[in-house]
Amino acid sequence: MNPTSFLLISFLFHLIYLYSIFDIRFKSPLVHSEKSFSFRDTFESSRDEYDGSGAAKNDLGLHQIDDSFNMAARNLDPPSDRLVFIVSDGMKAHSFFESHLPFLSSLPSQTLFPASWGISHTRVPTESAHVAMIAGFYEDVSAVTTGWQENPVDFDSVFRQSTNTIQIGSPDVVRIFKGANIREYSYDASMEDFASSGQELDEWVFQKLEEFLNEDNQDQDAIRFRQNLRKPGSILFLHLLGVDTAGHAFRPGTERYTQALKFVDAGVKKVYDRMEAFFGHDNRTSYIFTADHGMTSRGSHGDGDPECTRTPFVVWGAGVRHQGDGD
Repeated sequence: MNPTSFLLISFLFHLIYLYSIFDIRFKSPLVHSEKSFSFRDTFESSRDEYDGSGAAKNDLGLHQIDDSFNMAARNLDPPSDRLVFIVSDGMKAHSFFESHLPFLSSLPSQTLFPASWGISHTRVPTESAHVAMIAGFYEDVSAVTTGWQENPVDFDSVFRQSTNTIQIGSPDVVRIFKGANIREYSYDASMEDFASSGQELDEWVFQKLEEFLNEDNQDQDAIRFRQNLRKPGSILFLHLLGVDTAGHAFRPGTERYTQALKFVDAGVKKVYDRMEAFFGHDNRTSYIFTADHGMTSRGSHGDGDPECTRTPFVVWGAGVRHQGDGD
């Protein structure tokens, strides 16, 4: 075999080999269905198997009481009317718990309302877990080609299944989730400076929410915001990029990073107080606070280091039991 033929065959082999890697690894994990499923649909379709008392027929044709069915029948209506979902980008679990934040860290121990906390675990690559949290599947590998800012394949999410969802935060995140019932508000991408503390980004989110909740604000966007938020089944999603920005710029454990944590904590407290006042303390709002990934002490993330995969998870409000309550 002459050198030219050998080089040509080698080139074709590597080209086919490279194509096979992309064809195998860069395929979407999603399987699309023409039918949308929900808990209510499942509940209604199962009624044919039960009688009026919640009894189901066993293999012998006899009726047996199904406690889980009766439980579902009693609790078909959701325990809350709305969800406030707050994600602090890049907040590692270790930093969260050792900082003893005045508001978030005190939630599980107070008795004014139910609250619970724990540690959530993300999956490699620890770049952005928003799709996993909101849509229920691991990040599409092919999304790396868009810098994790857009999923190449259309997908369903809890946002789409909500009555309506309002997103406020980074354009790189809130624009991932699309739907007729989803509205987004984001700052200009030029504001993102990973050499700064990032507090101005979180301040923008908190100020935008306060601006929209102000009843004196008669701007059409603000009026529509309040109308949508009052509808049962609504979700308010706040994406906070400040901690991630501070971590990259100053590294976790530094004073500037701790300041970013405390700034988020104070902002979340204001969000809670403002939302409760807006809805007249009706005890029908649920709150979730977490992070999409953590960060190493070097100020990086992306791999499977426990510092990157462990994130704080705090829930409180309607439908939440106190930490340690029995079944």
